[in-house]
Amino acid sequence: MRNAIKMVGLVMGLALAACDGEAGREVGQFVGRWRANSGVVRKACPGEVAEREAIAGEVSWGVGVGSDLVSATSVITPCRIKADVSDATAFGAADHLCAMSDGANGTATVVIDRYRFAISPDGRSATETASGHVLHVADGVTVDCSFEEMGSYQKIVAD
Repeated sequence: MRNAIKMVGLVMGLALAACDGEAGREVGQFVGRWRANSGVVRKACPGEVAEREAIAGEVSWGVGVGSDLVSATSVITPCRIKADVSDATAFGAADHLCAMSDGANGTATVVIDRYRFAISPDGRSATETASGHVLHVADGVTVDCSFEEMGSYQKIVAD
């Protein structure tokens, strides 16, 4: 029994050491708050003129559970974005979606088809690209609007 406990301790120690390696540094460079400097979201709904809107606000990244990262806040959606990291780029889970009330007896489902958040070599700025669509259902009518976003960010707080 004593040897089994020592073995569990050894395995846990090795696992924690592995987590503190290169993969931990890759994720760590994302963690914190990033402020949008510039960028635009293009929205298109059937039968309407496409709109372009400047992005503003922040994205806040933390360590994820079930993914490398999770956003606590985002400029493009009120939903959390889950992402996995490769080098200095976070890639969102394909077909990530969440549904919410629209506040007027309808629902809106945000589907992110493509998401990428890439950090510059100096670690102080990043670019974000995303695309997807929003399914809005109200009074038995469904409208499927698409969006594309491209923006640049500056790191303001490291956690």
